[in-house]
Amino acid sequence: LGYLGDTDSLGSQRKQVVRVLVKALRDEDEFPIVRCRTAGVLGRVDPEGKQAIPILLEIIRDKKQNKYVRVGAVQGLAAIDPAAKEAVPILKKMLQHKNKKIRKLAAQALKKIENEEPVVEEEHINQ
Repeated sequence: LGYLGDTDSLGSQRKQVVRVLVKALRDEDEFPIVRCRTAGVLGRVDPEGKQAIPILLEIIRDKKQNKYVRVGAVQGLAAIDPAAKEAVPILKKMLQHKNKKIRKLAAQALKKIENEEPVVEEEHINQ
């Protein structure tokens, strides 16, 4: 995952990289930190979100998922082009999550997707 810092250089290999990332993200035998980072990178590699959005939303909705993997999925959504409107309802729910990091990332993702600040008390996000 480290070499994916410059996703613009992927060119024609982008689809193949997305497939590999999706496969790694679905591998529940993989370490949670690897899956977390994979989720975050997936949003950058698939900026239109055609393959990323469904799996990232699936992970966020699944309360049995490791919390770090869910955080990575929120980061992945935040990296996707503002066309990720279908993620808005679940991200708004995540603003009430008990995990502070998830609340902050959900707020950042909503800001990017909707191009405005989410309507939620700042102190609630930071608690």
